Amino acid sequence: MVRALKWLQTASGKDLIATVPESYLLGDRALYLDSWQHVKEALSPDGLMPADGPATSLKTLQAFDETVKGKPIDLSKTWTNDFVKKALATVKV
Repeated sequence: MVRALKWLQTASGKDLIATVPESYLLGDRALYLDSWQHVKEALSPDGLMPADGPATSLKTLQAFDETVKGKPIDLSKTWTNDFVKKALATVKV
């Protein structure tokens, strides 16, 4: 995943189109690429979760998921960047 995220930071539209399955394009390559340009900013470029990321995710989930709404959740037990850091140490850029 780390390798893929790093690749996506430098991949051209042509590279992307050549990589994703045809069915993902839904018959409109230009729309897919335009959409990708807008969504790629939301992806972590290296797989690391920002310090406030888990709290933001929990807040979003609690806004619409009754199973977690109002529940005390210890976020320190739900996410760590340790695995990503190990992966980053092995990925050549």
